[in-house]
Amino acid sequence: MLPQKTGGIFSVDFIDNIRQQLTAPDNVGDPKTCLQEKLAVLEKWLRHGMSRFSKENLQIFLTHLLLYTEANSSGTWTLKSIEQIQQILIKMKLQSNGKLSDDERRLSNYFHNFINDIAHIRTIKSAFDSGIYDSLYENYYDPATDPIEIKQRRRKSREVQRKGVSDQEADSGTGSQADASDAGEATLLSPRQVGVSTLEIICGDEHEKLSVIVHELIDIKSRWQNLLSEKEINLDDFDPDSEHELHHLAPYGSYEPVLRLLSDIFTKCYKCIELSKQWLNLAPKVYPSLPLSRSSTLSGKSTVKTDMSRSVPSSAKPRSSRPQTSKPGSSRQRLVIMKPRVAKFKPVQINKPLANDLTTDDSDLSLDLKVETYRSENSSRIVSDRYGDIKSNTYRVGQSSDYSGTVLSGSFTSDAKTPPPSPKAADVKEGNYNYLIVQLRETLRNIDDLEISLQNYRLEIDTLYTHEDRINNLEYKYNSVSHQFESLNRNQESDEAKLKDMEEKLSFALSGTSKFFDYQRGIVDLNTRIQKRANEMKMLKFQINVLEQDYQLEAEIKPNFENFVEELKVDIMETERLLKEEKTEKLRLETEMASLNPKGSSSGFYDREFTSDSQTSGFNGFSDTQSDLDYEILKSGSQDTISDRFEAVSLSSQQKQPESTLAWDR
Repeated sequence: MLPQKTGGIFSVDFIDNIRQQLTAPDNVGDPKTCLQEKLAVLEKWLRHGMSRFSKENLQIFLTHLLLYTEANSSGTWTLKSIEQIQQILIKMKLQSNGKLSDDERRLSNYFHNFINDIAHIRTIKSAFDSGIYDSLYENYYDPATDPIEIKQRRRKSREVQRKGVSDQEADSGTGSQADASDAGEATLLSPRQVGVSTLEIICGDEHEKLSVIVHELIDIKSRWQNLLSEKEINLDDFDPDSEHELHHLAPYGSYEPVLRLLSDIFTKCYKCIELSKQWLNLAPKVYPSLPLSRSSTLSGKSTVKTDMSRSVPSSAKPRSSRPQTSKPGSSRQRLVIMKPRVAKFKPVQINKPLANDLTTDDSDLSLDLKVETYRSENSSRIVSDRYGDIKSNTYRVGQSSDYSGTVLSGSFTSDAKTPPPSPKAADVKEGNYNYLIVQLRETLRNIDDLEISLQNYRLEIDTLYTHEDRINNLEYKYNSVSHQFESLNRNQESDEAKLKDMEEKLSFALSGTSKFFDYQRGIVDLNTRIQKRANEMKMLKFQINVLEQDYQLEAEIKPNFENFVEELKVDIMETERLLKEEKTEKLRLETEMASLNPKGSSSGFYDREFTSDSQTSGFNGFSDTQSDLDYEILKSGSQDTISDRFEAVSLSSQQKQPESTLAWDR
């Protein structure tokens, strides 16, 4: 059983708010304070992400996701990229014929939100580059005086000179010494370590320390950028810190790159923040006048912006039909249902281009459109083989390549005197009915999504309500332990006074007398009792300190929990309102379908698929055996099944009404 909560880490409003603060123009009067405020904003984003991300939940979902993969020749399969996750989700949807189980729906929602979170991190990474790193590079760094940059230029110069050295000079050993010197310099250019460099562990003067910090930040920032690609993840881009966090989750070899991804990104973000702070504090000791205000061409902005200019794929965009945020400044997700979610078309028009001209309001229909295209192509081929011509008094059924639905074409032949209705009117009526079927199916899916979201919201608000009980329990335990400590302290003071008095009496007692021995035994007993009580008091004192810290922490975050509860109440009310609207829409579609439904041709389909009323359970449809249709396939929207229905209608009507072969003329 997969976890119930499949929501993402970040919301759209929260990311937009952070991005705007990071990319705000620097204050001309005090740019250092402005950069410090931006770093504080980035720390806020990092704490938010780390508090809402769970490696354990990700491992559970990754384990279930691998069940939909095929092992290679060695019997193993490794998940190495976001692109592979998207392909597995498409495959899962195709295998289930669009009817996902509860676990499959949770799996799909979780990884859709996971991909969205990666897209949000790309936005924050771009904002960090343009709002913090570029400002530091341009105003607090001069590559012309950088020791590592100078060594790089010297090495390049020696390489050029080395090309003109003869073989005899090369054999003299000069070249090997130069290579050794270059290797020593290279160790400074690729820092890869656990933790982050600090001024205390970096050797050299302030200028050399600043150079190491700058190049370490550039290296971390570059590897952070590499991890945000949808292509295969390179394990060399990971920091060793993220590997230490996964020891308790072993084994994880089949999905290690994806499991380490977010943990490593958060680690790199933390290192970037710390290195930026050190850069900002060390630069005034190196450069006499700040900011330097160098030309932006030296800062490498174009390179950074080029790296971040990749377009976000449609699968990584927020889904308009899924929960989205609508409250400014809120970190929670809010529901907005765009209706209808399916591709919109006018069923009255028959000749229309296929998928190229379809318009949609949903930005995340890529999986649905791929599945529908797959079905349409296969069903078209099947229909052309099975239903080329239908003899006797029936229509000829064909498939039109210019229309996504089934089109009735051909001529009507009958010996009856009753003229048949216009084929165009029949096409229009059938197109409208099919369109309503699609709308009803999507409305039912929206209802399922809303009910799941409502259940998740209620579970979450029940969890938040327990926070108040936790504070009360902490307060009760604190009072109980404090009372016990005070009682022991009073007894301890009393025994210490008795011990002092008894020691004084012992000093005046005659040695060898009974009183002398009584005083000695009393002193030993008192010392033992005082020592034992002192140990108990130390333990109680420790418990009091822990409870005080816990209580202070809970008191600090209590306003946040109260805000979350209020937001959840709003979300629950909004979800209940949307659920009521969707159910009203479902009733409207059912009524409209009943008015358009041909007599006896599709009522069986409607009763079996969209209702569970016991009154309709005995409906048998047509008396002819050919009228037993596969309504499950019809619900999925395949075109050949619609042809089956019209063939069955025509053939079953020949015996009853020879004057007409159309179901809606009866």
